[in-house]
Amino acid sequence: MATFLSPAVRLMARLTITRKLLLLAILFLIPLSGALYAVLSLSVQSIRASQDELRGLAIVERALDFMRETQVRRGAANAVLAGNAAFRATFDGADAKAAAHLGALMQQAGEAARFDVMPEARMLEQSWQRMHETGLKATAGPLFETHSALVKQTRLFIGDVADRSSLALDPDSGSYYLVTLMVGQMPKLAELSALARGRGAAIISQGGYSDAAQQAELAALGEQIQDGLESVRRDIDRVRRGAPAYRPRVEGALAQLAAMDAFYRTLKEKMLGSGGIAIEAKPYFDEATAAINAVSSVNKAFSGIARDMLAQRIDAEMLQLEVLAGVALLAVGAAFYLFAGFSHGMREDVRQVASMVERINAGDLAITLAVRGSDELSHVKRHLLSLVRGRGVRHRRGWRDLGGPRAADHGRDRGRFEAHCRHHRGDRRHRVPDQHPGAQRGGGSGARR
Repeated sequence: MATFLSPAVRLMARLTITRKLLLLAILFLIPLSGALYAVLSLSVQSIRASQDELRGLAIVERALDFMRETQVRRGAANAVLAGNAAFRATFDGADAKAAAHLGALMQQAGEAARFDVMPEARMLEQSWQRMHETGLKATAGPLFETHSALVKQTRLFIGDVADRSSLALDPDSGSYYLVTLMVGQMPKLAELSALARGRGAAIISQGGYSDAAQQAELAALGEQIQDGLESVRRDIDRVRRGAPAYRPRVEGALAQLAAMDAFYRTLKEKMLGSGGIAIEAKPYFDEATAAINAVSSVNKAFSGIARDMLAQRIDAEMLQLEVLAGVALLAVGAAFYLFAGFSHGMREDVRQVASMVERINAGDLAITLAVRGSDELSHVKRHLLSLVRGRGVRHRRGWRDLGGPRAADHGRDRGRFEAHCRHHRGDRRHRVPDQHPGAQRGGGSGARR
C-alpha cells in the first residue's frame, strides 16, 4: 500500500494546503458537474419535447378543421355539379371556412420554430390556391379528385407534424393511443364518411346509380366505415386502460360516435338496401355531415384530454427539475461552504502550531491557547500545551532548588531564571537537578547530593 500511495504522497507533499484542497475540489467537481449536467439536460429535453407536443397538437387541430371544411366543399361541389343548386350556399360557406383555417394553420406552422413544417404547409397552401381559383369551373369528376388529393395531402401533413413534434412518439400509453386516434384512425374514418357523403349525394341528385360500379364503390366505402369504427373503438379501449383517470371523459367522447353508427345504418339501408335509394339528397348529406362533425367533436375531445395530459406532465417535470436543481444547488453550496471552512481552519491550525513550536524553541513557556476542536491538529496543539506546562513546572522546581526566593515569591523572578537557563544550558553547575546526567541512575537529584 505504501508503494502504491508513494506517488500521491510525493505530489501532495510538494503542494501547499490551499493548492491541495483546490486540486481535490477540482477533481471532485468534474464528475459531479458531468452527472448534474446529464440529469438536468434530460429533464430539460423532456420538458421541451412535451412543449413541442402541445404546439404540434394545436397545428394538428387546425389541420383537421381545414380538412373537414375541404371535405364539405368537395361534397357540396359534387352535388352542385350534379344539378342540385341547393348546395351552393354550403359550398361557399365551406370555401370561406377552409380558407380561414388554412390562414391560421400557416401562422401556427410559422411559429413552431423547433420543428420546421413550413415547407409542407406552403405546399398545402399552393394546392389549396390552385383548387380555390378553379372554383366550380371544372367538371365533377376531376374536381372531386382534386379535393380528394388535397385531403390526402392534409392527412400526410398531419402525420409529418405528429412525427416532428414528437406527438407520434409520446411515452405514455394513454396519450400515445389518443394521438394515434387523432392523427390516424379518426381522420381516416372522417374521410371515408365524407367520400360516402359526396358520392351518395351526387348519386341521389342525378336520380340514381348510373351503373353497378357506383353502387359497388359506395358499398365498399360502407364496409370501410364499419371497419374504421371497430378500429377506433379498440383504440379507445386502450386509452381507457392506459389513462384510467380520464375514463369518464373518454367514454363521453365515445358516446358521440352514435351519429356515425346512424349514418352507417342509413347508408346500408337507404342507399344500398334491396328497395333502392330511399332518401333525399339533402337529408342524406346532412346526416353524413352530422356523423363527420361527431368524429370532429370526438377528435376535439381527445385533443383536450391529450392537452391536459401534456400540461400535467410538463408541470410534474418542471417541479422535478426545480427540486433537483434546488437540492443540487443546496448540496453543492453546503459542500463548498464546509470545504472553505475546512480550508480556512486548517491553514489557521497549521499557522498556530508553527507559531507555538517557534515560541517553544525560543524558550517562551508562557504560551496560552484555547483549543476547542477535536481533529488531529487540535490534538497536536493540546500536546504542545501539555509539553509547555510540563517544562514550566520543571523550570520552577529547578529555580527553587538553586536557592531562589521562597516558593511563594518565585513567580516574580521567573523571567530572570529562564534567561539564566537559556544562556547557561551547557554549564553543569546551572543544570536543574532533573537534567543532571546521573539523575536517572542515582534516583534523581536527591541521590547526587
